[in-house]
Amino acid sequence: MRKKNAPPWLRWVYLAMTVFFPFASWMDFRQYQHYQSLSLFSAGEWEEILNSLHFHWAIQALLTACLLYLFFTLTRNQNRVLGHSLGDSVFSTVLLLFWACLPLLISVQGNAQVLWGITLAALVVIAGYGWIKFMKNKRLEETEHE
Repeated sequence: MRKKNAPPWLRWVYLAMTVFFPFASWMDFRQYQHYQSLSLFSAGEWEEILNSLHFHWAIQALLTACLLYLFFTLTRNQNRVLGHSLGDSVFSTVLLLFWACLPLLISVQGNAQVLWGITLAALVVIAGYGWIKFMKNKRLEETEHE
């Protein structure tokens, strides 16, 4: 099976998006600070807004971490061949553990719980597939060396 090659410019797109996501979050939060200074929200509404912003930031942190990891992977991989490695499996497992523990860190309520559950299920599949693929490649390498 032939592995896919990534175009050389793709890693720079990943890096640009890595910089853009935190900047976009910061700009969004500045707008809400302006709204709070105008006293548009009651204390209860402001707490609800902050809870939704925390979840929004967690999603953007997850995306930023993925894009930064992809940038470093393509930078390290000189021939730009995309494949599964131990680092990919460990990284996806760390993301899965972070996402699974997220409700312990912030309040996830309402529709955010559905999105959290779907994302958790997707991360379980991604991490599981990564480990299965890594173990399969490791067994193939061991049988080739014998």
